[in-house]
Amino acid sequence: MDQMATELLTLSPQRKGRALPKPSPHELNLAAKHGLILPVVIRAQQQYIHGRMHYEILANEKIWYIAQKLNIPEVPVTKIKISEEQIMGLMEITPDNPIDEAEKIKRLLERHPQSIAAVARKLGRKRADVSNQLRLLTLDTYCQQLIKDKKLTMGQAKPLITLASTEQRQLAQQALLNHWSARIIEQKAREFRQQETHKPTEQTDANIVKLQNQMAEHLGCPVTLVDGKLIINYFDNLEILEGILSQMGLAQTQ
Repeated sequence: MDQMATELLTLSPQRKGRALPKPSPHELNLAAKHGLILPVVIRAQQQYIHGRMHYEILANEKIWYIAQKLNIPEVPVTKIKISEEQIMGLMEITPDNPIDEAEKIKRLLERHPQSIAAVARKLGRKRADVSNQLRLLTLDTYCQQLIKDKKLTMGQAKPLITLASTEQRQLAQQALLNHWSARIIEQKAREFRQQETHKPTEQTDANIVKLQNQMAEHLGCPVTLVDGKLIINYFDNLEILEGILSQMGLAQTQ
């Protein structure tokens, strides 16, 4: 990851007057203590000012804003080559909340067919992070609204994805009432799967149930072993399917 002088970066003119995402006091404190970790995604402007090349910010503007606020002279950057049409798609992706961002990433994938890995590179993020964010769109609408309202974090919501809609709501309500952490929600979701979704019967061996749960946790989606078949439910969502294939080492990397 490269470092670049903060003064050489400028906001994209395609932002069209949108307000900058403001960092919270907590984010500013973390940056002051530990420095900047995420990269600002940029492209060369082909414009020299005082003999120095300047660059256009395409994503992660908040990092640049934090550097400005804290007088940090350099920021981590990821340089990419991208068309004007693709830039317009990226400019629509804002970090207001994980659900809105996931929906905008999905629309970008639909308008400009490409792999999730390619989109992740353009956003300066890990492929798994983008894939996990897209999986939030399979959550029950009630749970999605809780994320939009910042009552549940992405980390707290992630364990709910493998549950049925009714169970998602039930567990989300309990999490809010009891102020559960993501770790506790993950544990409770595992108990749900064991007791209800994959409840042992005379035809289902306990070892099979355990294996189903382990595979569901690893792949991030419901898994069933029945009649000699391995059934993986990807909710008829190609983005989730690509995430599953990635976990299995079979995803495209273009």
